[in-house]
Amino acid sequence: MMDNIYYVYVYYDPRKSNEPIYVGKGREDRAYSHTKYCSNPILKYKLDKIELENLEPIIKIYKEYLKESEAFALEVKLIEKYGRIDKETGTLCNLTDGGEGQAGNIQAVEQLAVNRVKNSGTYEERYGIETANRLKLLRSEQLKGNSYGKLITKEGRKRISISSSRPKSTLHKHNMSKQFEIISPDGLVVIVVGHIGLRKYSLTVGFKEYALSCAIWKKERNYQGYTIYEKEKK
Repeated sequence: MMDNIYYVYVYYDPRKSNEPIYVGKGREDRAYSHTKYCSNPILKYKLDKIELENLEPIIKIYKEYLKESEAFALEVKLIEKYGRIDKETGTLCNLTDGGEGQAGNIQAVEQLAVNRVKNSGTYEERYGIETANRLKLLRSEQLKGNSYGKLITKEGRKRISISSSRPKSTLHKHNMSKQFEIISPDGLVVIVVGHIGLRKYSLTVGFKEYALSCAIWKKERNYQGYTIYEKEKK
C-alpha cells in the first residue's frame, strides 16, 4: 500500500482578497467535506457568510503525495505561519495547532463513540477554558453584526447609526417594492414583495434567511427546486 496518499489543503475567503481561513490535511475528498458538514463553529460561521454573499470558499491543495507524518508536519507549519483567530495571532479558523487526528482514516466504532461524547460537551470541555472564552467573545461580537470578532468602536457605532438614519435612495426604495414570483417544486405560486419578503418566505419553507434573496443574483435564479422570477410592474 502506498504511503504518500495524503495532502494538505487551504481554504481561502474570496471576500477578503483570498485570505487563508483554514488549513487541513487528509486524503481522497477530505478537503471538500467542510462545505457539507462542519463541526468547527468559527469556520462554519465564515462559510455561511460566504454562502450568503452567493460565493464559494476557494479550496486549494497546497501540497500532495505526502506521507501522513509529512502532512501533519506541513499542517502545523502552515497554521503557525498564518496564525489562528481564537489565539488572536492570525486569520485561521483552526482550533488546534494541527498534527493530530487520522487524516481521513476510517475510525473504529469505539473511537467514533469517544469522539461523539467529546464533541457533545461544552466549549470548556472540548477546547479548554482559555480557548472557550475566546470563542464565546468571538461569537458574541459576531451576533452584534461584526463577522470577524473585532470590537466595534464608539466611532464605528456612530457611523453605522448615521448610515442607518439616512433617507433611502430611489434605487433602494425600488428594490424594496419589487415583486417576486416564487414557484415551489410542487408548482405552488407565491408572490412576495421586496427582498424582505424573499427572506421571510425563505424561513417559512425551512431555508436560511438569505437563501432565496441570494438566489436571484444567479443566472438560473433557482434554489433547491424553487424558481424565482422578478415580476414586471404594470
